[in-house]
Amino acid sequence: MREQIAGRGVKNAAVLSAMRKVSRLEFMPENVRPLAYDDRPVPIGMGQTISRSLRHWRPSWKRGS
Repeated sequence: MREQIAGRGVKNAAVLSAMRKVSRLEFMPENVRPLAYDDRPVPIGMGQTISRSLRHWRPSWKRGS
């Protein structure tokens, strides 16, 4: 995932560091954890999804680039 985001131009060290520290697995049911780092929304139950990774990192990057 870090390479995907860095490959899209994110160079902010704080954003890349946070991505290394915070595991998306902690926010996902076990049955969808293999999809945790796919760059797409992943279903987490009750009709809800966790957004694709860049959806949250891009705003952080733009604020602190």
